[in-house]
Amino acid sequence: METLSSRIPLGVELHPIIHQQHIVVDTAINDFIINLVISVVIVVAVLCLTMGWRVGLVVGGTLLLTVLGTVFFMRIWHIEMERISLGALIIAMGMLVDNAIVVAETMLINMQRGMASRKAAGEAASRTDPITRCYGDRHYGLCRHRLISRQYR
Repeated sequence: METLSSRIPLGVELHPIIHQQHIVVDTAINDFIINLVISVVIVVAVLCLTMGWRVGLVVGGTLLLTVLGTVFFMRIWHIEMERISLGALIIAMGMLVDNAIVVAETMLINMQRGMASRKAAGEAASRTDPITRCYGDRHYGLCRHRLISRQYR
């Protein structure tokens, strides 16, 4: 700064810009954690009331495991949590909940029509569009069939 001071026009002053992005990101992460807990509680409560407690717990548990797994692998691979990461995680959570509800509801309808639980799970997962199947809904649907099927025996 001192070397540039001789080249600066009269009346112009230089002041360092202090941008504390780490404080902004830490605040955003803390707010995200609080919003995550609130949103999972709301999603689980609504699903338990409308689709049964097993579906609510399965979808809520999947949501929590997905977020925790994402944060875990981000730490392992030294990926910093930034505002764009938080935005992407929020969008992914919405997609996950939406797809899980569609698969769970279709599975429950198939089971009410008399289909076996494993077949109902496979049928429900296969009805989602090909793009969402890439995210593991088929595996998700097949893995949870036992927990949900007990409710309708």
